[in-house]
Amino acid sequence: MPVLQGGDWYYVDGEKPSPLKEPEQKAENKPGHRPISSYQLPKWVYHPERVNRRIVINKEDYFGMAADGLRNFDLWNVAHVAAYHDDLKLLSLATLEQCKEPNRWGMTPMHMTGLGQHPYGPSLCVLWELIQLGAADPEALNSADQSAWHIAQRMQKPSHLKKWEKVVFKGVKPDEYEARKQAQLRPRGKFARALGMEPVQREDTSKPLPVCLVFPGQGSQYVGMLRQQKELPAVQKMLATAKEVLGYDLEELISKGPEDKLSQTKYCQPAMYIANLAAMEQLKLEEEEKVSRCRAVAGLSVGEYAALTCAGVFDFETGLRLIKARAEAMEFEVSGARPGAKAQGMCLVVGLDKDSVEKHCKASSSKGENCQIAACLFSRAFSVSGSLSAVESFVEKAKAAGALDCVLLKQAGAFHSSEMADVRNILVKELEAVKGKMMPPRCTVYCNASAKAVGPQSSVQEIVKMLAEQMVSPVLWELSMQQAISDGCTEFYELGPGTQLKGIMKRIDGKIADKMSNISV
Repeated sequence: MPVLQGGDWYYVDGEKPSPLKEPEQKAENKPGHRPISSYQLPKWVYHPERVNRRIVINKEDYFGMAADGLRNFDLWNVAHVAAYHDDLKLLSLATLEQCKEPNRWGMTPMHMTGLGQHPYGPSLCVLWELIQLGAADPEALNSADQSAWHIAQRMQKPSHLKKWEKVVFKGVKPDEYEARKQAQLRPRGKFARALGMEPVQREDTSKPLPVCLVFPGQGSQYVGMLRQQKELPAVQKMLATAKEVLGYDLEELISKGPEDKLSQTKYCQPAMYIANLAAMEQLKLEEEEKVSRCRAVAGLSVGEYAALTCAGVFDFETGLRLIKARAEAMEFEVSGARPGAKAQGMCLVVGLDKDSVEKHCKASSSKGENCQIAACLFSRAFSVSGSLSAVESFVEKAKAAGALDCVLLKQAGAFHSSEMADVRNILVKELEAVKGKMMPPRCTVYCNASAKAVGPQSSVQEIVKMLAEQMVSPVLWELSMQQAISDGCTEFYELGPGTQLKGIMKRIDGKIADKMSNISV
């Protein structure tokens, strides 16, 4: 007979589990016995073949210690798993007794915190929570006569061990605690629950989720962003690297401004790159699998570099060095410092179709003075860039043609037009220099220049070409988003300051926009 223990059924050695028995061997299939589903049983009744109302924990979360969730020979409970992963939400599901309970090897959840491997070291947040609950006993020994401190000493490097010791022996709250608590205990994340008497549907964690992560571009920045995220260890590391690579304190500029300086291209683009990736780190804290298992990514203009970093094409520092070269070259072009350079401009026009916009661009261009579509944002909404005189002429013609709105943009240049040919050449040299460090993306990337999907089977050279063409070609954002939706992406996250991309999505697909989430910084 199977034994019900802790809400799960266990079989004695040698006994064949009920789900594996032949149908004719089961009592419910013999004369005089009705199928169990025909009885009006209360939902608290358990049965080996029926699901209970407990939370289903994926096999990967046990790291082989309770691989199938049934034969938990090592006697892990939910508090052990939470302690290993530093997961406060999972810990909230444990009872006080489970927070103290040793497993088969005498390892309590406090012991397990020393085994955790995180960027900041052991599982400090769960450790602090266990102490607050009165469930942490520093003197408790496992089967090998080791205390939790011995485990931490064996598993952690000295700097991380000191953090563990401060929490246990000095009562110092971990720096990461408040951020992780706020992120993990929000009602946004969901655990899979088994309902009613239906069979358990186990999710295949090897498959990507229908999630598309999108990153905004220049124009969404503001002074004071990163107030909360700059305390995250990963973001602190990015800001330290940025100070070394850029040669100035970007964190101070982001925090204190002035706004006019932050809006300048050479400062704005690195700031947006870090802000976008900081939002990604925030999402990792809240719902890590949305990042690790996303199906696709895309970024608007400079946001495409954050998307490629997220997709694993290049690391943070490589991406930052590319953006530094790109931004400084673009700033040089816009400033008019190049001999013979013309003043440049960009405008946003809403209310005209593409054919009309192209017609007025052509009519506004003359010898040496050109303008063209720089971005197709959504239906009847475009940005136009080129020489300032041509763009100003376009604004007059567009208003006369009945455009709902047409305004010149401040501190903008002839981005994504033929005027950026010199910038393209500089960027190509930088890309060729780091090409050896680049990798094909781990997921789909929708390119600005073509709106086509670049995936794991694509070559690095294809990505180099795509980034180069982005400098002189229109950003096909509407087509990119339509393609992502057509390819099965149903859940979109905007990662970065503001709600620029969600506003655009409302004009592309209102139903998708209603479900679109913002991880702002």
